[in-house]
Amino acid sequence: MATDMSMDPGGLNSVAGRARQAYQKTCMWILSVFAAFGLLIFGSLPFTNIGKVDGSANLFRLWTGLGLAALGIALAVLAASTVFSPAVTSLGHLQLRLARIPGGPQRGPVPDPSRATKFWKPRKAALWNLRNTLEGEDARAHLGPEVSSVKELITKLGELDDRQLRAARSEAVKRAGLAALDKACEAHVAAVATLTQRLEAIGAPGTDRAKQQRVAAVTEALHYEMHAGDAAARERAVRAREMATAAGRLAEHDTDIKEYLGHRQQVLIEANVVLMGGRFRLARRLIMVGVLCTLIGGALYASRLPPDDDGDKAKKGADQVASWERYVPATVEIDAQTDAAGLLPAGCTERRLRALRDASVPAPAPKDAYTVVITDPPCRGLVTVPENEGGIVSPALP
Repeated sequence: MATDMSMDPGGLNSVAGRARQAYQKTCMWILSVFAAFGLLIFGSLPFTNIGKVDGSANLFRLWTGLGLAALGIALAVLAASTVFSPAVTSLGHLQLRLARIPGGPQRGPVPDPSRATKFWKPRKAALWNLRNTLEGEDARAHLGPEVSSVKELITKLGELDDRQLRAARSEAVKRAGLAALDKACEAHVAAVATLTQRLEAIGAPGTDRAKQQRVAAVTEALHYEMHAGDAAARERAVRAREMATAAGRLAEHDTDIKEYLGHRQQVLIEANVVLMGGRFRLARRLIMVGVLCTLIGGALYASRLPPDDDGDKAKKGADQVASWERYVPATVEIDAQTDAAGLLPAGCTERRLRALRDASVPAPAPKDAYTVVITDPPCRGLVTVPENEGGIVSPALP
């Protein structure tokens, strides 16, 4: 039984729309999780310390991490766009896509796509399964009687459309001819009625020669109109039968094209549902790859960032307190006219001073840089002496 699904927007025609909405909602949930994941990673990382990164290798790794994170976001956007766009829009588009699958229309058992194709190319696997469904053993159930491929369905629709157009033109011509004959018959009937009235008005001619001539002329015209009316009526009956035949042929072509238009609609619905499933599986894989890229990029970025300034100060202060819990004595002498001399009161240079040195630092050589706490009054205090600006004598940590 023919089913014109294009005239049934509340039936099968809405299946593809509902399937697309379901895939889109699922994809939006996945993207929401991805966005929360990215915010958790990058929301806790400072971006103000990028300028404090030292070394070209560290900068390269830092920007590589940001690039990987950006790639992950781009993959997520690409995945969303594949789900939110229609899969196929016409039979011609579908036929071109099916032509990419190896092999033509199948008449027997059809092979399934390989496992590698299913995993790595979900869209191609979906297209492969769709080809096997539409053009396999049950092709006529999807494409219509005497049709075994989408290409043949396109050809069949073109032929039916051409036949319907020719039948519609023929029916229109016959309808116009029948209308003209109807008018001619009406004109003959009206003429016969008028001439009959004129004969009745003239009456019996009697011996009046002029009246006899008028009666003869009107009678001759009346006979002509009656014969012409009979001929027009016979022609109209023939044209009416031809008109009925043409109308029946047009109705038959209308039924045929509605049948195949219904199959066309069914094929487009099936194609959109199946191919959208393949697109969704591809989008899901792309989002997973995007999550991995964002995770790796965030970790690489975080590993190259310098610590926060406040954290550095607190850690440094804690380290200093802890390191000075153990110390060793030292004797230092700071040269005059140096930067270190400017940190000491007058009279504290060019003389030996008692001091304490951080035990966690290896014992410096006599002219190395060092940091000590001077204990001799009035020179007490923490001082850092650069290299070659003073001498130190201190034993190593036992």
